[in-house]
Amino acid sequence: MSDKNASVPRAHGTFDDFWDHYLREHRTGLNRALHLTGTAAALLLAGAGVVRRKPRLLLLAPLVGYGPAWLGHFLVERNRPATFHSPLLSLRADLRMLRLAVTGRLGGELRRAGAQPLEAAPEGTRAIPRDPLPDSTLALLADPYRLIQRRCRQLGADLFETRLLLQRTICMTGPEAARLFYDPSRFTRKGAAPVRLKATLFGSGGVQGLDAEAHRHRKLMFMSMMAPEALQRLVDIAADQWRTHARRWAATSEGVALYEQAHEVLTRAVCAWAGVPLAEEEVPRRTRQLAALFEGAGAVGPRHWRALLARQQADAWLAGVVEQIRAGRLSVPEGSPVHVVATHRGLDGELLSPKVAAVEINNVLRPTVAVSVYITFVAHALHAHPASRQRIAAGDEAYLERFVQEVRRFYPFFPAAAARTRDAFTWQGYRFPAGVRVLLDLHGTNRDPRAWESPDLFLPDRFLREQPGMFDMIPQGGGDHREHHRCPGEWIAVELMKGAARFLTREIRYDVPPQDLEIDGARLPALPRSHFVMSHVAWRADPPARVASPEVGISSP
Repeated sequence: MSDKNASVPRAHGTFDDFWDHYLREHRTGLNRALHLTGTAAALLLAGAGVVRRKPRLLLLAPLVGYGPAWLGHFLVERNRPATFHSPLLSLRADLRMLRLAVTGRLGGELRRAGAQPLEAAPEGTRAIPRDPLPDSTLALLADPYRLIQRRCRQLGADLFETRLLLQRTICMTGPEAARLFYDPSRFTRKGAAPVRLKATLFGSGGVQGLDAEAHRHRKLMFMSMMAPEALQRLVDIAADQWRTHARRWAATSEGVALYEQAHEVLTRAVCAWAGVPLAEEEVPRRTRQLAALFEGAGAVGPRHWRALLARQQADAWLAGVVEQIRAGRLSVPEGSPVHVVATHRGLDGELLSPKVAAVEINNVLRPTVAVSVYITFVAHALHAHPASRQRIAAGDEAYLERFVQEVRRFYPFFPAAAARTRDAFTWQGYRFPAGVRVLLDLHGTNRDPRAWESPDLFLPDRFLREQPGMFDMIPQGGGDHREHHRCPGEWIAVELMKGAARFLTREIRYDVPPQDLEIDGARLPALPRSHFVMSHVAWRADPPARVASPEVGISSP
């Protein structure tokens, strides 16, 4: 609080009186950011001090809390902290501001109290609405799949501006926003992905960071792997793996978590299909590495550290495979994905470096293992919708296609995609600066009521009457597979999901014991909290004969 403003009394009859003055003394976003950061850090330290019984942490908490706040007042807002004359009211107000910021209601309070300065938009344009939070990083971590759509609805627009890790960012949602986002003349992927994701999920030098002709040329390499007969072979190998694992499940009285079981099933299947050698003793280690790449990419702390280590180990492993193939020490089938990548030449006519080739092989293996998320959601949907289970079990293949697409639309997979504006431009009256990072809300677009009737209901038969456009349903990217940043691996996802649904409904029976099946939307990737546990697994009939060997296509001199 400032003493230089004579209209601000030193004593306040009620907290509500004090609250309005408090807000007006915290007009600037940077000052609020320093306050919110300090308050959150102080609460964490105090909590840790109590839990761990360390008084030093309790003593440190006030310093961590008030230090950034006082700097904000003296250097940014240029007024005196309210703590100096109203410490208890000020502490209560700090906590209230944090709660309102996290719940997205601070902006309304700032406007009500006349405490939010508005910047004038350039002539002929509208100002992009601003998130009331000075930095939305913590809010996005707390609600990664719904924050963008919820904030857009609160602000009455398809976009808003905020900061993520203190970096200016524009967030967008909806089909029209997706159409804009996938316009290669307006956006580039270079330097767009957060460093944390590049270091874990994507790797360095991969197709996700390319643009224009370089992107199209590299994309054709992946498209060449997606022939229908090749996809069917992957599905057949995965089916054999499901049956092998089901034999183990049937032999135990303990429950099995489908999500973790799917990791190994898909690791074995995709390595066999891609031509990547995988010795039996390596399976647990490589499964953990590939799963960690998407399990820990968006996490904080040990899960993310494991993902960083897994990226280094997996890339080293696959770079070694590429070097063996090129040196003639490892023979793999011509046309297999690992052979395609190892022999691919860029626009300059040169082979990819072993490191980049490893990243691109990982861009085949990792997303395929990540389909375990979708397969877990397939099981969740079958359990939640018995009528769907009955139709699929009866062999209705047309319905199965609709069911799988509805799982992809309805359930959260990846929350957002990132790009940067190439040059400044105006869209729907809003001015986009050059070089600014933009996030497109994938999950929110999949549930946009302008594109989908009753979007929050699970209705597979909606696909009988609603045929989504290229920008209406974008769980794995939007636009054209060849021209835009739409993942060709979604064909793999669809076919593996259908194979898993057939297996779960036609080949085995199982119980779903009491467990927490609520979808944890704060987790990346989102999952049922229990990871979908099955018990008393048994065959519906004699298990089918094997149709493909998991080792087929792998040979060594």
